[in-house]
Amino acid sequence: MGSAAAKKKAAARSDGGPGSPPVCGVAAAPPPAAYALPALAAMAAVVTFLVYLPVLSNGFINWDDRDYVTANPYIRSLDLRLVRWAFGFHAANWHPATWICHLIDVRLFGMHPGAPGR
Repeated sequence: MGSAAAKKKAAARSDGGPGSPPVCGVAAAPPPAAYALPALAAMAAVVTFLVYLPVLSNGFINWDDRDYVTANPYIRSLDLRLVRWAFGFHAANWHPATWICHLIDVRLFGMHPGAPGR
């Protein structure tokens, strides 16, 4: 009932090639190319970690850390005053989430510049 092409296709599937069932219940190992992408991603993650590792030992910078953290009395207190103040326009920006995040960093880690990154 089957054509010659169907018989040929069935024979091709049983020769151990791609798409054929495992022989003796043992699946074939994935080709080496299947490991390439995860290996490259892992290597990129390790290199990125090593490149940025020195950042953890940096200090505050003299750019905007004074306005945002070191000389900002509002982020040292945990009360409603900060929340009201955070929704104002300060340091030439309006970003209440930034002010509140600085408050949380100072409350959790103190005045240590590398601590929030650790």
